[in-house]
Amino acid sequence: MDLGSIIAGTYPGSLLAELGADVIKVESTDGDVVRGFAPTFVGYNKGKRGVSIDLRSAAGLAAFYALVKTADVVIDNYRPGVLQKLKVHYDDLVKVNPSIISVSVTGFGEAGPMRDDSGFDPLVQALSGMMQAQGGGEDPVFYAMPVNDVSSAAMAALGACLALLHRDRTGEGQRVWTSLAAMGAMMQSGELVRYEGRQAALEGGKDFAGPSALDRYYRSSDGWVRLQADEPGATRRLVEAEMVETIPKEPGDTFTDMEKWLTGWFAGMTSAEAAERLTLAGVPAVVARSLEELSRDDSLGEADVVHLHQPGRGVDFYAAGRFARLSRTEKAGVLDPPGLGEHSREVLAEAGLGDDEIETLIDDGVVVAGEPFVIWGGRSM
Repeated sequence: MDLGSIIAGTYPGSLLAELGADVIKVESTDGDVVRGFAPTFVGYNKGKRGVSIDLRSAAGLAAFYALVKTADVVIDNYRPGVLQKLKVHYDDLVKVNPSIISVSVTGFGEAGPMRDDSGFDPLVQALSGMMQAQGGGEDPVFYAMPVNDVSSAAMAALGACLALLHRDRTGEGQRVWTSLAAMGAMMQSGELVRYEGRQAALEGGKDFAGPSALDRYYRSSDGWVRLQADEPGATRRLVEAEMVETIPKEPGDTFTDMEKWLTGWFAGMTSAEAAERLTLAGVPAVVARSLEELSRDDSLGEADVVHLHQPGRGVDFYAAGRFARLSRTEKAGVLDPPGLGEHSREVLAEAGLGDDEIETLIDDGVVVAGEPFVIWGGRSM
């Protein structure tokens, strides 16, 4: 049961669905707030069935409890205190299903002065120091990817799996919780290690191309190439492939000379030519691509890394495909996100509610029974 919204709270359910779980996205009658921004909704809600219930009504809460009786895990990302107010806290759920597992993702954890504050990825990026580190001590640099949201969702999914394993061994359910703030620390695990005399942690900066001449981006005649040649033997292979003149002799000249030679070499070639020549020489390098180019890569489609959705229905769109491959239990086909209340009738019927009872909930506006998900003009329906 997925009570989460936006990214951090709802993505754990999509990850679990990818691993084979039957995930029910439980939304309010207004729906997840990111439904209006189709890319975000699609990216973090694939592979679920959807119901829409007003948990604030007694009838809606009773219907939700009926679902909880059949569930293994309930996931949420409400602020501390909201679960108790809605009567869907672990203490409430365990009365309905003694073996239930509850997984919560919050902004700043369940203790400390910020426990009740709303937490969003950009705020944690700033609070954790990672934006300042990426800016190199100058202007903070914002990560366009929601690194703390995604990592907290992955941690929540892992926590659910571990709790299920414990329940299989002991029969006991439990609460699991994590936070975006905890992920802000986890994502900087090496940088946060402190001891007297330690070398300064790597920082970014304006136009930061990479930490060394052999570990950075270079501009080609038509774009950029990422070189990762700082492992033993890479410099020799560069010389043998006539990409640089010679191995620098003076340690102090290594970066300056190597960078100068490589800058000139890359400038005279296209990105594809440079990457191919480096690869043939055994030097790791790739063309730096855009997200649009990624989605059009046929090889990724063949490998199920990217999937095409809803062809012939609404607007065709691409989304991330398989995250993990399983030889025995992998789900087949494209995993679509649910429409608002798309599966309300079937899911409530599976939980034991009768047809008349379900139709009464729908007629009273307590439950929404909607249509399959589709994108029209950039908006999800």
